[in-house]
Order: sequence, then C-alpha cells, then structure tokens
Amino acid sequence: GADKLSRFLASYENGLNRWLIDSWPAWRDKVLADPEFAYKLTVEETVGLGIAMSGTVAARGKDLLKEMDFFLTDCAVGAVLNFV
Repeated sequence: GADKLSRFLASYENGLNRWLIDSWPAWRDKVLADPEFAYKLTVEETVGLGIAMSGTVAARGKDLLKEMDFFLTDCAVGAVLNFV
C-alpha cells in the first residue's frame, strides 16, 4: 500500500515519466500497478531488441540494406509487443 504509493510518487518526479503518466492513461495504469515498470521496460527493450537486432543483422548479412523495411518492421513490432 503505502510503500507502493511512495514508489509511484518517486517515479512521478522524473520529467519523462511524469509527462507519460499525465498524457497516457495506459502508462499511468502500468506505473500504478508496478512503480518500477519504466525501468523494467527499458531493460527489456534494450536487451530484447538488441539481441533480436543483432540476430537479424547476422541472419540477413549483406542483404540487410535491401531488406531494411522488414528489419525496421520487425523492430517496431518487437518494441510494441514488449510493452503489452
């Protein structure tokens, strides 16, 4: 209870997090449920997308520039699905 509220208020002090909470109800709800959501999402996006992108670069090799639209679409879908 009180500990979760104090962690939420502490996360609200961050300017970017405050803007997201104020302008995006889904973000506010996720931060209310888990005040460390922004940190966890950042780690998940960084590690998950980083590994996925390096695997895609290795798999596509020299064809990466020709298939850049597929590569960017894969990254965008991965980023959205990590958030959900």
